[in-house]
Amino acid sequence: MRIYISNNKEYVDDIEYDLGANIFSFIELNNTEVSSQFNKILTILYDKSIRMNNKNLINESKNFATEIKRIHPYFSIVSEFIVDEFDLDFEQRSKEKLTKYLQYFYITIPQVRLATLYLLQTSFNIEQLKDKTWMQRGNLYLNNLFLKHMIQESNILPSITLSVKKDVVIKTIDAKKLIDVININFLYLYENRILFRKCKNCGKFFVLDGASNIQYCERIIPGSKKTCREMGAVLIYQKKAFDNPVAKLYNREYKKRNARIRYGMISKEDFNNWANAARIQRDKCLRQRITLDEFVNWLDNS
Repeated sequence: MRIYISNNKEYVDDIEYDLGANIFSFIELNNTEVSSQFNKILTILYDKSIRMNNKNLINESKNFATEIKRIHPYFSIVSEFIVDEFDLDFEQRSKEKLTKYLQYFYITIPQVRLATLYLLQTSFNIEQLKDKTWMQRGNLYLNNLFLKHMIQESNILPSITLSVKKDVVIKTIDAKKLIDVININFLYLYENRILFRKCKNCGKFFVLDGASNIQYCERIIPGSKKTCREMGAVLIYQKKAFDNPVAKLYNREYKKRNARIRYGMISKEDFNNWANAARIQRDKCLRQRITLDEFVNWLDNS
C-alpha cells in the first residue's frame, strides 16, 4: 500500500484524505465488523482439507480483500497481500504463509489502535502538552515503548520512494504493516508541529490546523445538518447572551409575565405584544443604543 502526506493531505494509493481523518477512523473502528471478516476467512484457512486452488477459498479471499479495504483504507495492506498471493502460480502459493500473515495482522490491529490512541493523548493532544516544548513532545513520541517494540519485532522494512511534486519532495512509503502507516502520520505531525484537541461537542479528536484556540471539530452531528463547530458557535453565543445582564433582565421578566398567562392575569395576545416590544428594547440595549438603566425603566413601566 503506497502512502504519503503532503500539504496536510494524506494519500493512500493516490486517494486523497484530510490529514488525521484515517487515524481517527482507525481508532474508532467497529470491532465486530473487523472480527467477522477475519474470522470468516481464517475459519476456511484452518480447514486442512482445503488447498490453495480451492474455488471457495479463492472466492472468499477475493471477497475478504474487497470488504476489508472497504472497512478502512489502511487495510489495503492486507488486501494487497492476498491479491499478490493468489496472483502466484498454484505451486508458489503458501496456505501456511497466508494464514500466519492474517493471524498476525488481525492480532496487531487492537495493539496498534491502542498505541495510536495513547500517542494522540500523550504526545499530540494540546490539552496535555501546553507546558512542554516540541523537543519534549518529540521524546514522548520516540520513547513510546510499545512503538519501539512493534518496530523491532518486525523484520520487514518499508521501501521508500522519493519524488518531486509541485516543487516539494514527496516521500512515498510502500507500507507492509500498520505500524508503518502510523509512523509516517505521526512523523509528519511532529515535523510540521501539528497538534490535536478533543471536540467539546462530540468528544472526538480533530486536527488543530493553525489556530490553537478552536474548541469544536467540523464533523456533522448525527441527525443534524450542522457541524460541531457550527453548533459550538451557537452555544458560545447563547452562553454569552445568557451571561449578559441585559439578557438576564429580559429572561427574568419574560418568565414572570409568561407565568401570568396560566393564572389568567394577562391574555396570550397581550403577552406576545409585550414580548415583541421587549425584544426590540433588549436588542437596542445590547447594541448600546439605550443604556441599561433606560432598559430597566422601560421594563418597569411596560
